[in-house]
Amino acid sequence: MALQNLNQFIELIRDNAVKNTIELQRQVSVDYVQIIARDTPVDTGRATANWIAGINKPPRGGKQIFDKSSTAKRTATKAREVLQRLKFGDEVIIRNAVDDESEDSSGYIIKLEEGASPQNRTGMFRKNVARYK
Repeated sequence: MALQNLNQFIELIRDNAVKNTIELQRQVSVDYVQIIARDTPVDTGRATANWIAGINKPPRGGKQIFDKSSTAKRTATKAREVLQRLKFGDEVIIRNAVDDESEDSSGYIIKLEEGASPQNRTGMFRKNVARYK
């Protein structure tokens, strides 16, 4: 009987560790999307809103979506919704899909990252990757 209780206890610990790992990965990913989106220069809010999260494959954009808020809460909420499907062992991929929307974008998000906007000359992605490490 004691061995059965020990095995149940070990299984409970394992299940909780998996659950906590998934929740931590989800929360860190949503926070990361929001931090990057908040640092994105805002004109129409299209570049901010197109910071999107995907699971196991690069997410695709294509919709005209906008987030002009200073908190990027709408963008973070969308990432949280997508990441509800996250399972143990899944990979989260975060990217900006603004360039998916038009053939004429010519690497718009890369230009913003390289400091093309007077609103933010330091970019938004690389500096947060460095900070988050």
